[in-house]
Amino acid sequence: MSGHGFHVHGPHDHELEHAAQGGHGSHGDGHTSSIAMFTAIIATVGALFGYMGGATQANAGLYKNNAAIKKTEASNQWNYYQAKSSKQNLSELAMELAPASKKDFYADEIKRYKGEKAEIKAGAEKLEAEAKTWDEQSEAQMHQHHRWAQATTVLQVAIAMAAIALLSKKRWIEWAMYGSGLVGVGVLAFLHVWAMKLATWNVNSLAVRLPQVLDWLAAHPVDVLALQELKLTDDKFPAAALAEAGWQAQWFGQKTYNGVALISRTEGTGVVKNIPGFEDEMSRVITATYGDLRVIGAYFPNGQEPGSDKFAYKMRWLDALRSWVQAELQKYPKLALLGDYNITFDDLDVWDPVALKETIHCTTEERQKLQALIDLGLTDGMRLFPQPEKNYSWWDYRDFAFRRNRGLRIDHILISDALKAQATACAVDKAPRKNERPSDHAPVVLTLA
Repeated sequence: MSGHGFHVHGPHDHELEHAAQGGHGSHGDGHTSSIAMFTAIIATVGALFGYMGGATQANAGLYKNNAAIKKTEASNQWNYYQAKSSKQNLSELAMELAPASKKDFYADEIKRYKGEKAEIKAGAEKLEAEAKTWDEQSEAQMHQHHRWAQATTVLQVAIAMAAIALLSKKRWIEWAMYGSGLVGVGVLAFLHVWAMKLATWNVNSLAVRLPQVLDWLAAHPVDVLALQELKLTDDKFPAAALAEAGWQAQWFGQKTYNGVALISRTEGTGVVKNIPGFEDEMSRVITATYGDLRVIGAYFPNGQEPGSDKFAYKMRWLDALRSWVQAELQKYPKLALLGDYNITFDDLDVWDPVALKETIHCTTEERQKLQALIDLGLTDGMRLFPQPEKNYSWWDYRDFAFRRNRGLRIDHILISDALKAQATACAVDKAPRKNERPSDHAPVVLTLA
């Protein structure tokens, strides 16, 4: 205790104080001050990294607990299902043994049990799906925790080297200290603070929406933005305006309809337009590689209505896409398929699932084709994370649909298994839908660490 109160020493305080006082033949105040300043900065950054490591670990535990709760609830539902099955079996046996006058009664009972079982099964499967989502999010958080812990450990090594450098006056140790600090802050921090972001946005005419796209990119500097419905030919594409704002672009245009593009910070390589081997007059797909990441930007056919020629074309197009994506996954384990799919996954993606049942975007056939893509080993980025209810990406211009939140979630980002652990967030950015003369779609953004 000093005259000014208590002083609590850290693990290296004595060494730092001794060196600051000129002990052991100091190299000079400048040398000591620079190391002390470096140590203070690294300690502060390390504290922040330590906090983030603890937060992600806590989140992982919380999400794992949520998964356990959902699994327990699902198990209870399956037990209830089994009880109903037993009653159904007894009713079936009773109907066989009962006189004719009683058979209708037992037939109604059996029908009731079947209906109840179907509801219970649907509830149990929903709970199991929710449990899987929580488990995957827990794994992602633990992945982040380990990376924060690695960064923190490197910074701790740098702090220890600072103390050794002050005591030994060895220049090479001082340089090792700076090197460790740069690794911890520069490399590992980069993986967290400057995470990679992918986005998709159907702009419904790039000529009209270009100012909005540039404003959005300035506010949300994603690494790759997939655009759909450019509605302009290649020679009209605003490459110069994008380049002036610092963006690279690959595009595949078409007059009046369709058209796709990939806007990126770095130039894409291995560019492919449309689906190889599938004859198509429409400009719907553009693909490029960024580092080790393969990005496919696609504008899926609308389909018009079930039973129409356009619907049949949509089915053929989806089959061709699946075959090609399967081949791409063999070459590019890290793959993302972004775009306007014009398909909902299930009723959660529909503002009125009863009224819109089996209409375009919501048919069983379309959803089966979408599931076929998932079965290749892809995952819906949005469903990796808890989302607000009635979370949509498209709203009709009519009947104040956006204001009333009467929409559909038809813009998706599917990612391969190799990217799942890197996903940290996925959300719809509804702000651009509030613009004057907006697109009827909103951007969807996925963050990868």
